[in-house]
Amino acid sequence: MSRWLSLDAEAAPYDLVVVGLGPKAAAICAKVAAVRELGLGAPRVLVVEQYDAGAHWSGGSGFTTGSEKLGTRPEKDIGFPYRSVETFGLQGGDIDRLMMRYCWQSFLSDTGRFGDWVDQGCPAPPHKLFAAYLAWVVRACSDHVEIRRERVVALDRRDEHWLVRTSADGGPTHGDGIRARAVMMTGPGAPRRLAPASFEHPRLVDASAHRPRLRQLLAERPGPRVAVVGAGESAASLALFVQETAPEARVEQFAPNGMRVRDESHEVNRTYTAGSASGWAGLSEQERRTFIARTDRGVVSPALSERLNRVVGGRVHRSSVRSVRSAEGERDVLELHGDDGLLGSFDLVVNATGFDPWQQLDALLSPAARSWLSDGVPGGLDLRAAQGRIGSALAFDGLQPRLYVPALAGVTQGPGFANLSCLGHMSDLIVRDLLEHLPAPNGCPADDVTMKEALYARR
Repeated sequence: MSRWLSLDAEAAPYDLVVVGLGPKAAAICAKVAAVRELGLGAPRVLVVEQYDAGAHWSGGSGFTTGSEKLGTRPEKDIGFPYRSVETFGLQGGDIDRLMMRYCWQSFLSDTGRFGDWVDQGCPAPPHKLFAAYLAWVVRACSDHVEIRRERVVALDRRDEHWLVRTSADGGPTHGDGIRARAVMMTGPGAPRRLAPASFEHPRLVDASAHRPRLRQLLAERPGPRVAVVGAGESAASLALFVQETAPEARVEQFAPNGMRVRDESHEVNRTYTAGSASGWAGLSEQERRTFIARTDRGVVSPALSERLNRVVGGRVHRSSVRSVRSAEGERDVLELHGDDGLLGSFDLVVNATGFDPWQQLDALLSPAARSWLSDGVPGGLDLRAAQGRIGSALAFDGLQPRLYVPALAGVTQGPGFANLSCLGHMSDLIVRDLLEHLPAPNGCPADDVTMKEALYARR
């Protein structure tokens, strides 16, 4: 599946380095394969991932056991909504036809599952099947992109390029890094921490905890008291996992607004699919943030809500957790505190309050790169400020080299870009922008070569 290349920093730079190999990366791989086959451009793309494709979905590398059900309909696959004409013009129809080779139904047909899936009523697939789908897409695109099984440990900027530094198996950083004209960050972000952020404890875990580790912690004490902090899909899934793994455990969930069921109306779904075409830009920033909070933050699917109600029942507290600490005189017991004092004492606390894509990126940036990105932002970048700087190409607006972070694009460009709601449209915008900024082909003027001019030059 992979082609391994020299890590020589003096080699020709990649046009794009993608960090991570989940759904967003798979969508980029398929779109790059399509535009290359059609002769619209030949970007050199490298994906860096230390595990397998869709590792966080398979149950092998944390986040889920693989048995949880996908919250998004699988038909919203890596090409959805198949409206590339909006981004690529007439060539968009050809792109969509090629992208249909990588659709969810094609995967089911190719692996002998399609008929059974239809006969069952097209159910939500388990996460591990979705991971298998992502791996199938990546294998099909392997002639057009390169994969490196390593971990990105730092991002630096030098001479109008990114230097992407990587490490294998936790070892030392390789050489001076991989040069790239653009970088794309994928994944949900870094897990948010409970206050105080510096507090560490072996029985305080977050939503990325490996499930075998959770099983071990639950088995260490009979009838453990467990707190799950958070209100979204991850929190609900973890509460169910704990209760089903240790039926004798007493699970209590802390969610300030309760466990709200996700609105799946046509208007809401259309907004997630269409992005800016849905009139998103016409809303005020506060209206956009309120919409996201109401429809995508701290909400669960109807099916998951039903299961959670049966298992956790009335043990969902509408309380905000302000801090976590060790109980006085009992190092192995954790206390949760809210506005009015002690909320309870627990043997295990699972922090599922969400992920922060800015913190994930910030942890990789060199001081010089961070200063460059923050230029002109009073007080420097935080999550809110970073979200406000993402432009229509899902990158930090107006900056070269490009840094694409679709997980930060929800507020400015449309709520679907931060999740799985419009992977095809996301990849349209990024790949089109990537092609616009490719080096001028031979025979074309170097200044302001558009994608269309480059296309005709290559024919």
